[in-house]
Amino acid sequence: MKKAFCRIIVLILMCITLISCSFTKGNTTSEIKQTVNKFVHAIKTGNIEEFVNIANPYGILVIRNYITGGYGLRGKNIRNFYKPNEISSGLIFPVDGELPVKLSELFHSTVQLGGKINNIKKLKGIYFTNKIEYIQYNNIQSTKEIVNRIYKILNKAGKNYETPVIYVLDNDEFLLCEAKIINSLPVGSFVLFKKLKGDYKVIAVIDLK
Repeated sequence: MKKAFCRIIVLILMCITLISCSFTKGNTTSEIKQTVNKFVHAIKTGNIEEFVNIANPYGILVIRNYITGGYGLRGKNIRNFYKPNEISSGLIFPVDGELPVKLSELFHSTVQLGGKINNIKKLKGIYFTNKIEYIQYNNIQSTKEIVNRIYKILNKAGKNYETPVIYVLDNDEFLLCEAKIINSLPVGSFVLFKKLKGDYKVIAVIDLK
């Protein structure tokens, strides 16, 4: 009787664990989709306040890098850190002496889909930042390291075509991108989200040309 009772208890605990894991996974996916919907709606409406609500309050890293060549002729590589109050109307990141970075141009396909992205892939062992409750400029890797990690993500996922996709990473991060690999280089648009104090926030916008 005791052995049978113990087996029942073990089975019950296993079921609870499986249900808990399933709920956590579903809840995470639901949170990610909700965040992406807010991101897309903010872009469509150009609503700065709506965007600020899902932005890292300490600031957003914006990178534009001409990794395929033409630096100087096509434009300068940039790596700027913007506080929420430095973002212009229409969700535009101004750049001195260069064309601004516009979210509506970087994520055109995502906006066209209304944020309804079903292509969601989980990747283990990849992340951009450590598990911390705030992200500042010095908490994010060099541009070279970011490019290397993006390439690793696209290559590991076997993605070599251009379509909106979400990669769920470790350390409560996910990467939304419209990109492809060209001559072993990751080319496209990327936005990195990280869960800070319970909510996903935009911490970096990356444009690799």
